[in-house]
Amino acid sequence: MTRLTGRVLAFLVVMAMPSAAFAQKEPGETKETKEAQKSLGLAMLQQTPEKKKPHLEAAMRHLQIAMTKNPENGLVWMMAGQVYVGLGDFMGADSAFTKAETLYPGYAEDISGEREVAWVEAFNAGIAAMDQKNNDEAIAKMELAERLYPHRPEAKMNLGALYAQKNEADKAIAVFEKAIESTNGPLKDKLKPEEAANWKRYADMAKSNIAQIVGARGVELYQAEKYEEAAAAFAKAAEINPHSRDYLYNMAQSHYARATKLTEERTALVAQRDTLLKAKPPKTAEAAAKMAEADRLGQQLLPMYDQVAKLFERVLAIEPASTTVYALIAHAYKLSGDVVAADTAKRNAFQTKALDYFTKADQMPFEIVELSAQSSEGQATVGGTVKNLKAAPGSPLKIKVILLGLDGTAVGSQEFTVAAPAADATAPLEGKVAVTGEVAGWKYEVLK
Repeated sequence: MTRLTGRVLAFLVVMAMPSAAFAQKEPGETKETKEAQKSLGLAMLQQTPEKKKPHLEAAMRHLQIAMTKNPENGLVWMMAGQVYVGLGDFMGADSAFTKAETLYPGYAEDISGEREVAWVEAFNAGIAAMDQKNNDEAIAKMELAERLYPHRPEAKMNLGALYAQKNEADKAIAVFEKAIESTNGPLKDKLKPEEAANWKRYADMAKSNIAQIVGARGVELYQAEKYEEAAAAFAKAAEINPHSRDYLYNMAQSHYARATKLTEERTALVAQRDTLLKAKPPKTAEAAAKMAEADRLGQQLLPMYDQVAKLFERVLAIEPASTTVYALIAHAYKLSGDVVAADTAKRNAFQTKALDYFTKADQMPFEIVELSAQSSEGQATVGGTVKNLKAAPGSPLKIKVILLGLDGTAVGSQEFTVAAPAADATAPLEGKVAVTGEVAGWKYEVLK
């Protein structure tokens, strides 16, 4: 977490504006605002909040008198907003700045700058609360920061994470979406190159976080056996982050689970049909109805298994050394063949495809299990397990891991070599990879 810096307090600088720009006359100074200025100046000279406080309180006493004597003077409220910021009263600052701008729109640009100063203070107060594990206080401060100045993404990024920790998924997604909007907002063109790079990183992080939240919903739906809804959630997560192997795999697995459930229903209907036909006398009409329902399910199953096979083939392009993925594709084709068993040519075509994938899985010398990449600043930690299937013990097993950004470009890559363990034994695959951006996904290649 990064604290931001900014001026804690500043003297008011009234910019000269064309006389035609505003209908109101620019507010003039009063005895009270001049006295408040002096106290503000003394506060500026102090080094700690404790030493600033009495001077700020003195300034506020003068301004409170002015609020009674000259309530329509925008300068009074502008200065009050500055003092409130120094005292850490961000709600008061927001109200004072709003009133000042209402009374004199000519202060709009100055107030925008003062609001950004207040935003820095509220943001840093939120970070301090996060450091102390006081997340409720952190949320309150970050929300105040947003109220004061909604044009920056940093507070939104922290708010999204805090909401997610409280399982407030919808609020987290909404604020992450606003963070993305902020990175493309009116301040974008004013950023220095380093700041622009950071803001792009925030946008990528926000998108990845949204995908993670949506993907987590998919897991919950899958566990509740709501497979169609789970598949839709994973599809949405994969749309946001198309380079995550997990979203794609889980989407395919959800469709597979739903197809398996329908296959079980179809198998039960066929069994019921057979029982009815064996009855004495045979219950032909009921048997025909059962078979008609089984055929209807079969018509649904064929495109579902085709979708499952194609999705897992996409997964296979990401992780080519996975016997599990080969087997799932093979099963999808085999089950498609079972659906069209009455059509010998179609059944044989599906069985041939299934046998091809089963054979490829059986010929693999090794497989990679549970590969993952955890990114941090400037590097990612890659971890996984290598299982020896047919390779000679001690022989070098090589893969190249490629880490991808949200736009699909490589942000890092590394070749890994693991000495093959004994047959059916496993060995760890682990290491660090230097990265040049946010890691949204990974893929690997098996090297000769």
